[in-house]
Amino acid sequence: MTSVEITPAGTAAQSKIGLTGKTVAIELRDNCLGAMVDGWLAYFDDTRSPVTDDHIGQLCIVALDTGDVLLRTIVRSDGKGGFDLQSDYEPPMIAAKVVWASRIKMVAPKCARA
Repeated sequence: MTSVEITPAGTAAQSKIGLTGKTVAIELRDNCLGAMVDGWLAYFDDTRSPVTDDHIGQLCIVALDTGDVLLRTIVRSDGKGGFDLQSDYEPPMIAAKVVWASRIKMVAPKCARA
């Protein structure tokens, strides 16, 4: 697991894809969606604490009580408290303590800056 830097989304990205002034981007630095998207940006803006029902079964940015911020699918834990966090490329995390979660608006390659 890796900690990540969250930065505001650029105004050019906001136009046609529903990004708002509250939208931020997080750089993916683990194998959560496979090696091809390592370094890409995941955009989100509706951060909620605690996790709500519309997060269950969805790909979300999740912040854990350990300080780690990850991109995972949230699943209800089997009576152990917390939530199970699933990834197609990483082992599942069982009964993780999620501090906040936000559904992903989009994932896109990081553009080079001039």
